[in-house]
Amino acid sequence: MNKEDITPILEEEINELVTNCDRFITLKHSSVCPYAFTEQGVAMLSAVLHSDTAVQVSIRIMNAFA
Repeated sequence: MNKEDITPILEEEINELVTNCDRFITLKHSSVCPYAFTEQGVAMLSAVLHSDTAVQVSIRIMNAFA
């Protein structure tokens, strides 16, 4: 995985995640900056992961970028 395939989540994005999704509440007090996959990173994952579930999840994520 290249550095271009992931990007740090900004503090304002973390706050939005915590506000909108209860399951991310632990991010609110985390001292670690989480990362997210870029569109290219998702494409790379879909090329490596071959299960039906992985393919479906990759398609959904790619559609989110569309």
